[in-house]
Amino acid sequence: AVRVCSEIAQEVPREIAAQTGASIRRVSLRYRNPKNIPDEYERRKLEEFEQQHRARALADESFDVVREDGRQYLRYMRPILVGPMCVTCHGPREAIPSSVRAVLAEKYPEDRATGYRSGDLRGAVSVKIPIGPEN
Repeated sequence: AVRVCSEIAQEVPREIAAQTGASIRRVSLRYRNPKNIPDEYERRKLEEFEQQHRARALADESFDVVREDGRQYLRYMRPILVGPMCVTCHGPREAIPSSVRAVLAEKYPEDRATGYRSGDLRGAVSVKIPIGPEN
């Protein structure tokens, strides 16, 4: 499971980005991989998703047109909820099998992505597409 999330799930976004120029990634406030640290826009949206989730009113998606660094972008985010299989690696530390904990400790020594339960908000898929010329 660690390989699926850390390697295989990253391949498709890289391929799409190479073909389209879009940025597609997973982000979380409690990230495991430092590559998944949210930018300012993503952090704000993740905080909104968390508030919505606590209020049992989580949006299916969010999108905005924003100007960043002199260029317009379409920003799209879709929440990721923890599924039953996810808790094997993202659940309470004491419930994660010792073999999995060992792999995670070696690969991600600064891991922040444990302690989740099924149904929790894990993070989001974030898409950033340039839609205007550079200024």
